[in-house]
Order: sequence, then C-alpha cells, then structure tokens
Amino acid sequence: MTPIYTGSSSTQSGSYHSERGLSYVTIAKAGHMVPRDDPVTASWVISQLVSGAI
Repeated sequence: MTPIYTGSSSTQSGSYHSERGLSYVTIAKAGHMVPRDDPVTASWVISQLVSGAI
C-alpha cells in the first residue's frame, strides 16, 4: 500500500494500491461519507482517479 499525505501535515491520511487496472483506496478516520469526513483527501483521491494517476 502506498501512503497518502495531504496538506502540510506529515500525518498519513490513507493509502492506496493499484494493480491490473483496479485501485483500492482507504482513507483513515473516514466513514462512508468521505467528502464530509476528510474533504482534502477526498478531493485528492478523486482528482488522481480521474487523471489516471492511480
């Protein structure tokens, strides 16, 4: 799993793994309403998925 760091914090926000065209993303301390629980990380994940980076 590759760690996700967002913002100026050195605290890990989550992690992701991509393999064979599939991506698995976990976001720490977030429930099913990720954009409400952690909007900065949610925005980063969406932009990375749309751009094809992960």
